[in-house]
Amino acid sequence: MTRNEEYKQLLNWPANLTGRGVKVAILDQRPTSYHGSCVRQIIEYLAPEAEIHSINVREAGEDMLTSLEALQWCLDNDIQVVNISADWPHAETREVLFDQLAAQGCIIPCAAGNDSHDYVDHPAAYDSTIAVGAYKQGYSNWGKKLDVLTYTNWEVVYRNQKQTFPGTSGAAPVISSVAALWKQANPMGGTEGFRAFLGRNSEDLYESGKDVRSGYGLFCWKETLEVKSMFDTTNVSSWAIEAQDWAVTNGISDGTNPKGNVTREELWTMLYRFWKLLKEA
Repeated sequence: MTRNEEYKQLLNWPANLTGRGVKVAILDQRPTSYHGSCVRQIIEYLAPEAEIHSINVREAGEDMLTSLEALQWCLDNDIQVVNISADWPHAETREVLFDQLAAQGCIIPCAAGNDSHDYVDHPAAYDSTIAVGAYKQGYSNWGKKLDVLTYTNWEVVYRNQKQTFPGTSGAAPVISSVAALWKQANPMGGTEGFRAFLGRNSEDLYESGKDVRSGYGLFCWKETLEVKSMFDTTNVSSWAIEAQDWAVTNGISDGTNPKGNVTREELWTMLYRFWKLLKEA
């Protein structure tokens, strides 16, 4: 058994969820870099059917976005999970965008930091994000803002060599993968609902309930989540079922009220979403 297989077993990873169709953004170094590649590999392994977007975030460079541009892109593109395995200094302009993403239902797991501090780094410290620490790693930051611990040192491949990816940078994508699976089953869920889910699905390590050393504790799946159809399939004509599924899968319609009248603003919105789909193709 590989280390990754052992970790999945310890996490009690569900077989019925894959993150299918959930939009996940990785705000990191370029995807060909060691750091960006390792983060992506962990999410691809744990949420294999998620729609993953790797965004090269730096404050300068032709093919790079600033953190503000990257967060705005996530807002504009209806990203449902954002992984940040980095520390960014506090900035009110960034905090506003984090709050807007959370208000839109986006889950934002962030690395707590690797400095043995009794406080977590930003952006993990914001109320709108999820602060993720590394289990049994003395360097992992802690404090009242810490939400959860999970395993790090996952096996990855970089430049054709097997390696392990350490730090809270390696822990955050685990919880981002959890978020992708949770959003698959709870597409309308938000940050507080997900935080409560973490609380119900973590093993207490120190004090009962949430504590400063481990947050809610070591994450381990306890609840069984099922993917429920969010749209009406019973009242759809047989010739329209495939089209309905396509429209929902591509974010053009929510699939509800299939025989209802369409207003002009609803038509505009559906056409606009279709145009965006063509533009992204």
